[in-house]
Amino acid sequence: MLDPFSDVRSKTPPPVPWLHHHAGADLIEAGMKETGRNPDDYVFLTTVRNPWARVFSAYKFGLKNPNSTWHAPAVSEGSVNGFVQHPHVIGKMRGHALESKATKRVRVFRIEDQTDELLTLASSIVGESISLPHVNTTEDSSYTDAFTEANAIGLVAEIFASDIAFAGYRF
Repeated sequence: MLDPFSDVRSKTPPPVPWLHHHAGADLIEAGMKETGRNPDDYVFLTTVRNPWARVFSAYKFGLKNPNSTWHAPAVSEGSVNGFVQHPHVIGKMRGHALESKATKRVRVFRIEDQTDELLTLASSIVGESISLPHVNTTEDSSYTDAFTEANAIGLVAEIFASDIAFAGYRF
């Protein structure tokens, strides 16, 4: 059943927008319907992550990767506080908030919670028992030390209000 989708990530750009790995559920569902697939026959899932940790990770990634979409804002702003207030970053981050990714069909998992339910789901997808690695490649993983301005902390809370409401995140 996954065969029509198995090689989508290797195509740049993807053959159609709804197959992009960052497409929201509403776009995917519409694309499925246009191609004669019934979204009710599929399982949709997504993850949420602590929003401040997520923004800090994007900032650190942007600093290290010149070809990243996050590079110019990270370098030009010089701190995670400025980075999150950059117009490009605000727009991109809004597209990654739970309210932009989910519909009633989507099961949502906290990325920090590697529960039995998530492991069972992942194992059923690959067809064998697996363990999920948790690797934090950010050199300085303390987002609480990096965010020093209340307006930046508040902006992240505003952008990711749906994630915070769903998962109960706190700064």
